[in-house]
Amino acid sequence: SSVLNAYAKAKDVARAEAWLEGMIADGLEPNVTCYNAVIHGCANICDSQRAEALLQSMSERGLVPTVRSYGTIINLFIKLGQMEGVERWMSRMQQAGVKADHVIN
Repeated sequence: SSVLNAYAKAKDVARAEAWLEGMIADGLEPNVTCYNAVIHGCANICDSQRAEALLQSMSERGLVPTVRSYGTIINLFIKLGQMEGVERWMSRMQQAGVKADHVIN
């Protein structure tokens, strides 16, 4: 996940996502931390569609999104001023039984 974090922090989400896909192609199973790093990178470049797609992909692979997963997307929609996205993801987080923490206030 260190490489994914480095690309995400550098706002090179395309490379982070390619690295994630490469892991899967090589038979490795990325964990929630790996996905969260790329989702955070998407938030850094204000790409809500890609962030949502990654969270969906993570769920489809059987991984359970964490408060950080949801919080990153919720905070992205706050940053974008898109309250419908905030409400949608808050609802999904609550339906999943994930409790908000200090990151999501």
